[in-house]
Amino acid sequence: MDSEKQIKLPYEKTILTLGILSIVIFLCGGIFGIVLSLIGGIMAYRQLNLFKSYPKSFLRTSYNSVKTGLICNAIGFCLSVIFFIYVVDAIQKEPSDYKVANKYLREGNYEKAIEFYQKIPKKDIHYDESLIMIDSAKRMAYREKMKKKHEGAGNTPTEMPNPKDINGENQSAPVEKKK
Repeated sequence: MDSEKQIKLPYEKTILTLGILSIVIFLCGGIFGIVLSLIGGIMAYRQLNLFKSYPKSFLRTSYNSVKTGLICNAIGFCLSVIFFIYVVDAIQKEPSDYKVANKYLREGNYEKAIEFYQKIPKKDIHYDESLIMIDSAKRMAYREKMKKKHEGAGNTPTEMPNPKDINGENQSAPVEKKK
């Protein structure tokens, strides 16, 4: 029998280190853990194929170490992907001040709409539009206030006044609907 000297698989420690790092680093946003685990996983897969091609040339302990590294990389990859999806989902669910302000504007809550429009920073793409919307919301709030004031007094106009009535005289007061 030939007594060949068995050697360790190349990159065995690197693969194991990348697997452990991908598990530890997944909390840094997920993307770093994904990258590390993919690199480690590809390296481990290649080394396992190398061992299968020449099993008598490499140490069995080296093979087991690479397998452990592959498992660590798989765990790191799964954790990183889950965390990355969680972060992206959380970012998308958080409504911008612009969206919240528009929602309040549609609901008729003008004070809240103005409050959220004023929170929009200057660097936001909606900043210029928000300045216009603040003026519009203020006007709508004023109209709403005046409408409630007139309703409370009992003289709510139902139609817009005509500049001239049938006789050709100018009307200065709004036309009220008779009951």
